[in-house]
Amino acid sequence: RRARDHAAPVGRRIQGWRRRRASTPLHFDDMTNDTTSPRAASPLDAPSSGEHAAATRPFHLALRVDDLDEAEGFYAGVLGARIGRRDARWIDFDLGGHQITVHLDESLDPADEGTNPVDGDAVPVPHFGVVLDIEAWRAFAAAVEARGARFILGPRVRFEGEPGEQGTFFVRDPAGNALEFKGFRRAHELFAVE
Repeated sequence: RRARDHAAPVGRRIQGWRRRRASTPLHFDDMTNDTTSPRAASPLDAPSSGEHAAATRPFHLALRVDDLDEAEGFYAGVLGARIGRRDARWIDFDLGGHQITVHLDESLDPADEGTNPVDGDAVPVPHFGVVLDIEAWRAFAAAVEARGARFILGPRVRFEGEPGEQGTFFVRDPAGNALEFKGFRRAHELFAVE
């Protein structure tokens, strides 16, 4: 692994990261990685509608990564997540109002990926993600694709014409963690069985 200057002030590390990846889009519309400046709205900020959404509280998920710079590039640069607190060995991200924390683990040895069949696709297991309304999902899928994300499963509609119809796509972060982003026309169908 390459040496990193984790003792440098956060702003200087982020600016250095921007210089190293100048050809990689870092902004989600006008969003910035500088947490002291206002940022533009993101499709991930889109309020959900429906009874369930009103009762949902943010969750926290901690993940292992083997490279904090690559994780920052993916979560902030590709997905447009806002950077929160950070330390030499971890970074908090605001991903759709949820706290995703990546922890540095140099010994990370990605486990064999499992899959499960869902509506004709081999879905990676485990995975996590954010549920959006369908229009925000479309905008987000287009933005992520424009930033060069490699899809595990590209944007598609699953369960078309059935309860729970949803847009879905899967990406993987640089450490191998799978993420799914869903879009619903009818948020109340998130847990629909009929």
